[in-house]
Amino acid sequence: MKPLLAVLCLLLILPAVADEPAPTEELPEMEVSVQRYRQPKDDVAAALAVIDRKDLDKRAGESLRDVLADIPGFDIRPQGSAGAQAGISLRGSRTEQILVLIDGRRVNTAQGGGVDFSNLPLDSIERIEILRGGGSALYGSDPVGGVINIVTRKSGGGGVETHLSWGSFDTYDIGLGSGQTIGRGNYRVDFDRFVQTGDFEFKDNQGVRQHRGNNRLLRTDLRAQGGYDFGAGGALTAGFGIFFDPTGAFPVDANHRNRLLGGEVLAVLDGPGAHRGVAGLDFRRETIRSTNDGRHHRTTAGIFGSYELAIGPVTLLPSLRVDGQTGERPIVSPKFGLVGRAARNLKVRANAGRSFRAPSFDDLYWPEDAFARGNPLLTPEHSTEWDVGLDWQTGGGGTVSVGYFNRSSRDLIVWQPGAGNKWMPQNLSSVRFQGIETSFELPLFGVRGLTVRGGYYFLKATTHSGTAAEQNKQLVGHPVHQGSAGICYEQRRWLADLGMRTVGARFTTAANTQTLPSYAVLDLVGRWRPDARTELRVEALNLLNTSYRTVLDYPVPGLELRFTGSRRF
Repeated sequence: MKPLLAVLCLLLILPAVADEPAPTEELPEMEVSVQRYRQPKDDVAAALAVIDRKDLDKRAGESLRDVLADIPGFDIRPQGSAGAQAGISLRGSRTEQILVLIDGRRVNTAQGGGVDFSNLPLDSIERIEILRGGGSALYGSDPVGGVINIVTRKSGGGGVETHLSWGSFDTYDIGLGSGQTIGRGNYRVDFDRFVQTGDFEFKDNQGVRQHRGNNRLLRTDLRAQGGYDFGAGGALTAGFGIFFDPTGAFPVDANHRNRLLGGEVLAVLDGPGAHRGVAGLDFRRETIRSTNDGRHHRTTAGIFGSYELAIGPVTLLPSLRVDGQTGERPIVSPKFGLVGRAARNLKVRANAGRSFRAPSFDDLYWPEDAFARGNPLLTPEHSTEWDVGLDWQTGGGGTVSVGYFNRSSRDLIVWQPGAGNKWMPQNLSSVRFQGIETSFELPLFGVRGLTVRGGYYFLKATTHSGTAAEQNKQLVGHPVHQGSAGICYEQRRWLADLGMRTVGARFTTAANTQTLPSYAVLDLVGRWRPDARTELRVEALNLLNTSYRTVLDYPVPGLELRFTGSRRF
């Protein structure tokens, strides 16, 4: 309890040393690239959320999974302390149905399809662009739930940035980074080393106190990149990244080598008036050499195009893509978007389209053993989705957003017992997803630097397959209700942010007979910058020491304290 009191006292003392409020400034219109070319954020018809560097510095947490938790549409499912494997769902999708890009290049592997969001550190990120809803019309396979584009920091002031963190569960984190723009060229290098024992106490389903051990995590991340701007002739970028996690999510005797060779050609054509066309083609060859799946490869090629036509206050955005993949028939993915202005600061958006996900190598080629085997006869999953929404920018710089989506998915790949009681994936499941996403961030009481935020996410995910007792029931693991709220006070030198997330009950059986209980988590962040190059930060995660689970039999730790100091030289 003493560390908690120290945190609260520190946050109460900080206002006494605060400077005068920072003057407001007119910011340029933000541009995003999640739709394969740069365009103003307000011109995007899809439901879009952007988390910039300033937002990242405010939020509590250590990895990408933590900062996504407040975005309506996301369901975060941690399975332990920081660094432990975490599942993420977007609009009811599975993790492998979310396409993740780093600077526009996909990082999903063909082996399992998904990305472990708990192992993506935040230090080298400039902003995160999140497109909710199907994105196959531009990207092909995988973006059934949406697309996350992570834009990395390209440069800096030429000095060295350092940080050192210490926290609960014997957590230590050290990072170094440097970047600079020289003429038209730029470079960026980042290194991070994360160590955590990770053991913690928890109460089991009967309320008996237990100890979770063997939870150690060692992680090393090295990333370097550079670029050159040729002006009207375009830009050239290159980089590499090395990620090493010797513990792994599953400590088994196995070796996997995934390789991806790909390329693309993209042309943006501005026509007369308010016309713009985008056309491109891409390909990728995915190869695996695995002690489990064997040696396999597949080649995917796609051709796509979209068109923007402005008619008064309304812009129409039709898109179409055709994909060809080894051993599969061509797949056509159309999408139609509309964005308009109902008033000066009120944006109306609507979309309708189709998306798909190809089976992973694990789904197809998992070797037959005593428990499971793959299914080489699987076909891609398909979905049809439409959504509508309103985005309002208030006069005081606040934002309000509300939207509804409706998606029907078929041929979903489900692992279930088959012949000989061995688990095998099959194209069986059919699910309908309906949801409401709302969010707001507003200045409070006219006080400069004081803002309040909140959001609500409703998801009805009903199954239309299985036994009679399982049909028209809520999908296992998906809560119907989620909400978030927070208040932030920021001055020139200091910041205090208090955030809360509430998550409703999750069913653990297909017949909806058993549940994991609902829970609420409170996080507190304090930050102080004594000068322009130094920052001291304290975080109290799960401030109320709430005991909860997002996955059956995988407890999440209680109160976690973290102290961080950073300095630019």
